[in-house]
This record gives sequence, C-alpha cells and structure tokens, in this order.
Amino acid sequence: MHMEIAIGDPDTLVMSLHPAVFGALFQAPEDVGALFHLGLCDADPTLMDFRSVTNPMVLMFIAAFARLSAAERDECIDRLVALGFTHASPEGEVTTVREAVRVVERSDLSPAFLADWEAAKAGFPAPQIPTRPWKRQEAALGGSAD
Repeated sequence: MHMEIAIGDPDTLVMSLHPAVFGALFQAPEDVGALFHLGLCDADPTLMDFRSVTNPMVLMFIAAFARLSAAERDECIDRLVALGFTHASPEGEVTTVREAVRVVERSDLSPAFLADWEAAKAGFPAPQIPTRPWKRQEAALGGSAD
C-alpha cells in the first residue's frame, strides 16, 4: 500500500506499508498510526509537526495514535516491537523495520509503477455528494423525519 504524504504535490514523500502489516494491524488503527508516526520520524524528523502531511488517510491513522495517553502510546509501540514491525534499542530508541513501513522519495519509485498508480487513481470514481442533506431521524424522538 502506497500513500502520498502531501496529496497533489509532485515532490511529496510516499508512505509504503507492506500489505501483510496492514492486514495484521487492520483492527488496531492506533497501531497503524504509531507505525506511520515512526515511519515519518525515521524518514525526516521535520515531519514531526505533521503540517506538510495533507493525506487524510495518513492523518486519521496518526490521530488515532496521537489521541492516546503516553502509557497507551507506549503499549502501541511495545506491540509493534513484539510483532517485529519495529526495533527498540537498549537505550529505548524505536525505529521501523524497512520491510514493514518506509517513507521514500517519489522519484525512487519506478516510472512504470508511477504510471500504473496514476492511472489507477485517475480511474477511481469521484466521491458522490448526496443531493439531499442528511437529516436526523427525528421520528425516533417523536418528531417528523422530514
């Protein structure tokens, strides 16, 4: 799975997550967020403020991790170490396993891959905007639903 860090920026970094890792962490978005956070820190410590990250999917996962208490964040990191997706040094520094997640320059991706990726993105349908705004189900509260 590849995700641009900054949507629409041709020079953006790309987050690359092994599909098996995402499958293993599918029900733990905070763990995926921890892995994304560590991957960004490994690639470029200036990304720590996340201002240059405009991909909503990356931000949603990081937010799931960031909202946790310090103890809960440590538990996420411990789970990632136990699963082998990260390494912890004796000094307590945690780094990602390159095969699990990595952040690469867009220019490091092959031209053939980029062409296929752009074609796949272009072929994805645009989100459909409802023609009628959503209304609360007031009928359940004794009022009118319309």
